[in-house]
Amino acid sequence: MTLYAPALDGGLNALHNNVTSIYLCNAEPSNYNDAVNTLALGNANPGAGGTVSPPNDALPNGRIVRTIEITNGQSIISGVAIAWALVDNVNQKLYASGLLSSSMSITVGNPFSLSSFSIALPAY
Repeated sequence: MTLYAPALDGGLNALHNNVTSIYLCNAEPSNYNDAVNTLALGNANPGAGGTVSPPNDALPNGRIVRTIEITNGQSIISGVAIAWALVDNVNQKLYASGLLSSSMSITVGNPFSLSSFSIALPAY
């Protein structure tokens, strides 16, 4: 069996079309409430269509999306962020979460930056 771009793009287009915000968390969340309340240290709200790119070809195969680079994220609570969450605040859904490549200190009242990162689905 092989899945091609139209099948792979279904899930990745959901990220592009629906994700409104990136949250930084002190642990990896498994639901929307944890991502935006219980574990949240900071967030950025570029809006649907502006947070995650449309799907593109990945190398060596498959499809890939990239998040926007955050340069002025809003800190909510001081702590050490080890995870990220991509959420739809309009419909209160968690779409994806993962661990940061390295932990980040977040200080309430100070903006934070986060480099763009990729989510790829290989062709099967």
